[in-house]
Amino acid sequence: MAKTRIFISHSCKDAEIADGVPFEAEQDPRLRRLKYVRILRDELVRLLSDTHEVLLDRALLDPGDSWPIKLLRWLGDCDGAVLLLSEDAIKSKWVLQEATVLTWRRRLREDFKLIPALLGGLQFDALEAEGFGPLQVNEIQAAKIEGE
Repeated sequence: MAKTRIFISHSCKDAEIADGVPFEAEQDPRLRRLKYVRILRDELVRLLSDTHEVLLDRALLDPGDSWPIKLLRWLGDCDGAVLLLSEDAIKSKWVLQEATVLTWRRRLREDFKLIPALLGGLQFDALEAEGFGPLQVNEIQAAKIEGE
């Protein structure tokens, strides 16, 4: 039987994060937030990967792939998704596009699982201010993950 496919929408700018600097030693608040999201993302992948097929750009994009097309296919093919919503993610046009497709799919199929995770004290009113309001993400029970 095929594994359930879970798409993880996030923004952690891996290329900007210095791997040699431990999370606890990071002084720049923005880089610290990005590292926090990366830690959460990687832990989520670790927890899900034995029982689910995790669709994550960083892990499944190959050299030569047209990444926008591949991401859109994953958004259409996944069985569920997690939106890792941080202060940085809600400013990302890509995360907004992913959230738009995923909330639309949830409206089409009630069994489509979409879990918004509000990170670091993010509130729903911040989503509204960044253009997420029409998506009505606030009507979906969210996981609230405190921390950075």
